[in-house]
Amino acid sequence: MVTTVDEAVATPRRPRRRRGFGLGLLVVLVVLAGLVVVADRVGATMAESRLVSVVETELNKQQITAAATDVDIEGFPFLTQVANGHYDRIVIDIDDLRSGKVRVSNLRINADDVTAPTGDLLGGSPKATAAKVTGVATIAWDLLPGLLDYAGMDFGDATFAPAGESVRVTGTAKVNGERVPVAATATFSVVRNQIRVRVSDASVSGMDLPQEAEDYINNLQDELSVGFTVPPLPFGLTVAKVAATDGGLAVTATAKDVPLAQ
Repeated sequence: MVTTVDEAVATPRRPRRRRGFGLGLLVVLVVLAGLVVVADRVGATMAESRLVSVVETELNKQQITAAATDVDIEGFPFLTQVANGHYDRIVIDIDDLRSGKVRVSNLRINADDVTAPTGDLLGGSPKATAAKVTGVATIAWDLLPGLLDYAGMDFGDATFAPAGESVRVTGTAKVNGERVPVAATATFSVVRNQIRVRVSDASVSGMDLPQEAEDYINNLQDELSVGFTVPPLPFGLTVAKVAATDGGLAVTATAKDVPLAQ
């Protein structure tokens, strides 16, 4: 079949696919998405740095020292949270905290349901309030004898260590003129912002003691059942409970409607 000139002219040509345009658009979208992520992270980093200063100011008010403070604003995207004036959780880590005689290797604070009005933020006077704040601090086992002043009770070489579901306390006591090893069970509780230890089942292993010596050991365990008052904590935290862990005594403190920045 022969195609005439007129037929050839009348036959429409198929449009050439613009592959280059589609690929270019994809590249632009990827770059823009990357810029948005970068801007989001930059904004979060600046806000976290600002909160570090707020936390350090709060620590100074309570005469608390710390080796390092870190703040992490959870959730993504950050800028959306800023626009809404609400943050699900802000995590504060304070390392090597010292308050009075109490030394804590780490204090982690979770501030939940944080409200920070966007207008205040844009106006240069940011305010933030957390509906609930929970802090967990761990007191190393080797620090407890000093806090409880066991040396002053003539209970030497005292150590605490977890043993299954309980905690064992060991040390030496002077019985009938000589020092003997003593072991007992320790349990912890919270009474009006004071951490108390109750010592029970005290015994001297490998020795038969006269009755008067056994009476002394029983009296000793009562003397060792003491406590210490928790010094002021940041953000008005109040001790709620304690629990034994491998790393030490975990102290949980809580507070409600806490101003983080004002």
